[in-house]
Amino acid sequence: MSRFRRSRALPALTAVGVLLLVGCQDDADADADDQQRASEPIDDEADAAGQAPVEELEPRLPLDVDDLELVTPAEGVGPFPTLEWQAVPDAHRYHVSVIDGDGRATWAWTTSDTQVVLGGFEEPPEEHVRGPRLHAQMHWHVLARDADERVIAQSGLRPIAP
Repeated sequence: MSRFRRSRALPALTAVGVLLLVGCQDDADADADDQQRASEPIDDEADAAGQAPVEELEPRLPLDVDDLELVTPAEGVGPFPTLEWQAVPDAHRYHVSVIDGDGRATWAWTTSDTQVVLGGFEEPPEEHVRGPRLHAQMHWHVLARDADERVIAQSGLRPIAP
C-alpha cells in the first residue's frame, strides 16, 4: 500500500476508533426527551439573520450527556469552513468529525479550542491547496470531553454545504 493511501485512511480510522471507544461507555442509554430535543430545529445566529433554522439530526451516539451547540451555518461556508461551537463548562478538549453522505467519517480533529478550519488549517487556505474540503453537503458533530476523557456533551449531527 502506498504512503498516500495510508495517510488518507488515518483520519477515518481515528474517527472510527474514537466512536467505538465512546460507544462502549456505561451510560449509553439516552433519554427519549433528549433525543426529541436534538432532532428539533435550533435557533442560532443564522436564524437571527433571517435565514431558516437548521434542521439538526439526532446525535450519532446514544449518550445521556449535555447538549453542545454548533454555531457554523449549514450552507454557504465554502470548501474550507471554520467549524465553530459554543464552549462547554469543564470541557478539556473537543473531538470534531465530518461525515460524508454515506455515513463515513471523512475527517476528524481534536482541539481544546471552540473552532477549527476543516483540514486543521490555522485559517481557510487558498482554493488550490490540497486537503480535506467540502465538495457537497456533508454532516458534522462535536463531542466534548473532560480532563479524564469522559464525554460530557455532544452536538447533534448538523448538515454543512459549501
